[in-house]
Amino acid sequence: MQEVIINEQIEKSKFVKKCFFYKFTLVPATLFILMALLTFSQSVLAASKFDHFSTGFPLEGQHATLECSACHKNGVFKGTPTQCEFCHANQGNINGSIKSPKHMPTSNHCADCHITTGWDQIIRIEHASAQGNCQNCHNDQVTTGRTANHMQTSENCESCHVDVNWGSIPNFDHNEAFGSCSNCHDGKVAEGKNPKHILSSLTCESCHATISWSPSTKVDHNEVMGSCGSCHNGSIAQGKNTQHILSSESCESCHAVVSWSPSTKVDHNEVMGSCGSCHNGSIAQGKNPKHILTSTTCESCHSTISWSPETRVDHNEVIGSCNTCHDGTIATGKNPTHILSTEKCESCHSNFNWTPATMVDHNEVLGNCMSCHDGNIATGKNPDHLVTTLDCENCHSTLAWTPASFDHSGITQPCSSCHDGNTATGKTPDHVLTTLECDNCHTTIAWTPARFDHSNITQPCSSCHDGNTATGKTPDHLLTTLECDSCHNTNAWSPAGFDHTGIAQPCSSCHDGNTATGKTPDHVLTTLECDNCHSTDAWIPASFDHAGITQPCSSCHDGNTATGKNQQHILSSNTCDACHSTLTWAPAVKVDHNEVQGSCTSCHDGNIATGKNPGHFITTVECDSCHSPQSWLPSFYTHTGAYPGDHRQNLDCTDCHTSNNEVIPWQFPYQPDCAGCHANRYKQKEHKKTKSPTTIYYTVDELRDCAGSCHEYTDDTFTTIKKTRNGEHRVNDSSFD
Repeated sequence: MQEVIINEQIEKSKFVKKCFFYKFTLVPATLFILMALLTFSQSVLAASKFDHFSTGFPLEGQHATLECSACHKNGVFKGTPTQCEFCHANQGNINGSIKSPKHMPTSNHCADCHITTGWDQIIRIEHASAQGNCQNCHNDQVTTGRTANHMQTSENCESCHVDVNWGSIPNFDHNEAFGSCSNCHDGKVAEGKNPKHILSSLTCESCHATISWSPSTKVDHNEVMGSCGSCHNGSIAQGKNTQHILSSESCESCHAVVSWSPSTKVDHNEVMGSCGSCHNGSIAQGKNPKHILTSTTCESCHSTISWSPETRVDHNEVIGSCNTCHDGTIATGKNPTHILSTEKCESCHSNFNWTPATMVDHNEVLGNCMSCHDGNIATGKNPDHLVTTLDCENCHSTLAWTPASFDHSGITQPCSSCHDGNTATGKTPDHVLTTLECDNCHTTIAWTPARFDHSNITQPCSSCHDGNTATGKTPDHLLTTLECDSCHNTNAWSPAGFDHTGIAQPCSSCHDGNTATGKTPDHVLTTLECDNCHSTDAWIPASFDHAGITQPCSSCHDGNTATGKNQQHILSSNTCDACHSTLTWAPAVKVDHNEVQGSCTSCHDGNIATGKNPGHFITTVECDSCHSPQSWLPSFYTHTGAYPGDHRQNLDCTDCHTSNNEVIPWQFPYQPDCAGCHANRYKQKEHKKTKSPTTIYYTVDELRDCAGSCHEYTDDTFTTIKKTRNGEHRVNDSSFD
């Protein structure tokens, strides 16, 4: 570096000598040259000693051999730009080499990719700021393009690659790839079939789609090698579903790849489990709608070798009636000789032993008894049956064959002509001893209870009613030695009568609840004897002597011990005896209105109590607005806001109420103001309010209530009255001054 500087110094010295020799005198020229050389020499020596690294821009690579003036123009050192593009540009300060026309478009600084040792030595490429797409550079001209073994595609590089890691492809658009999948997915260029892939001669795209590789969109099973189970094992592909029938068979034994469902055939010999585990209407067809209702399993009646007809039927498990199946269509029905009946089979037959029938419900049999009970089909009359040509049902019932009934309505002979103990039943051993005919006491309509005509009996009741010949007294009968007919009569035994006239003992001596009925549970609590209130002539109503009672009425008359106030009683906090008297309960002797609750009209409505008389003043106000219960007359009434204030003199009601009505007929249309009555008394002229500065008159609204509308003021401020008057006169609508 120093050698270069010295050579430059010598050459410049020669140049200076020649120039100044011809134009100036030798001495001044020599002095000038010496001074210039001295200055130049000092600057060169200073440059050779300057530490350029201290500026933050070390002179490295190609910059190390440049003269200072190559970058520092006109001796200016401070503020020289350090970025490449200030020198290496068409319009730069220094004419350094510039970007070639083929340089990739980018917003990066030169130093982001290049180094100073050589412009073509690129240490890295910052693709983030590169402008355009990959092909702008990677086109085998600017730089390398796609490799020879790159897959055929019309896509841009950036559709699949990223500049951060070119070899890792985060996404791949197969829609733009040319050729079949195996062109790339051969295990070399790209991943091929995995070891667990099903054995198949098909191409990838036959089953897979580029949009969603897994699961596969379809599988052409015709090209698949091996059995179904080699793939459909629950790992490689879906196996049997949880609802599949239990079977040791391979899939293809029952299914076909053309149409998997429904299965083409089922070898039931290999099926494990019962029929119902598959034939339940979901996995496989179940019972048809016409199948008999039963809870038994299929194999109980059917066989897989020959499903129909069934081998046997276990009727114990069949649900429903017999004729559900035995209707002559599904199964055999009634035979032609069967008795006519509307009954179901099971009403008479049993599936354990069909014949003979276990019972016959005769209510459902059609026809008469003889159609069956002829001694052949069913048993007929027994040998000792009453000789008759009547049908059985004339006397017998299917509900209860015996005893039989007999229609006696046409019989004229006495009962004993048949009921002699031989032809028909006679008297029972415990019958009353009598020679009378049966129909004297009994009827054919209702044999019991029997009746007896006591009208001609002169003996006392007990001569028969002794508990042996005829019924006697009941166990709970009143203890007495009296004859029955003292209380009872043969026309109506109950209720019995009892003559109390000769009884001197109190009622309770018998009526104690044991000997005779006592007080009822809801009787008033009292120690008084019955006859204090009741009479043997008429037990009800009872009378009660309140004379000695000192307690208030409500102590008994509370609605429980004795009757209380009725529902229509007036609302009152008074006790009963405040208004009523035990001597005469109604009408009430007086009413203490201070304790009455509610308004007057709640009672005085013309029904509960007297109302307004016909000539009463017509009004809707309550009675107590004018009357007082202490003194009903004279009446009074205090007017409220409806009354039009004080007047100069007392008014009679009729001064305003010209009719017998609360409605006032106003004389003039100014109610409720003074003018409503006194409009005709106003002066018939204009009423001046002021004359200064202009004349102002009172309005109708100011005059109608007489509220100061008579004054004339000095001006339109209406503060000073022009002329005052002495004496009483109205100031407002409620007073006079």
